[in-house]
Amino acid sequence: MSEIPEALEVAANLRGRIARHPSSDTTRTLLVCDDAARCLEKQHAEVERLKAENEALRLNDARYRYLRNRDPKEVFNKSGKAAGVWIDWEDDMTGLQLLTGDDTDAAIDAAMRREQT
Repeated sequence: MSEIPEALEVAANLRGRIARHPSSDTTRTLLVCDDAARCLEKQHAEVERLKAENEALRLNDARYRYLRNRDPKEVFNKSGKAAGVWIDWEDDMTGLQLLTGDDTDAAIDAAMRREQT
């Protein structure tokens, strides 16, 4: 059973105060409570969205680091899942080149720069 996040618990308590005092003379206070509850719910939703986005970025980073840090001896002359990152040269060089380490970063940075221009 999952716990209610603190922000949503506070929002529910604020809304409970409004429900207990629907005809109270403190209408302004109740409106402030409602606004605060709405704000907490919105902020909680944004925090959850950012957590999911952060987790996706961590996974992409882990995938990239796995490929970047492969030892060329482990992947040379292999195919399928055992292969590393190979690029096809677009200049006068022929064939494929295995990218690992700093070469991977340099090739990706250069490709991104070309796409920006």
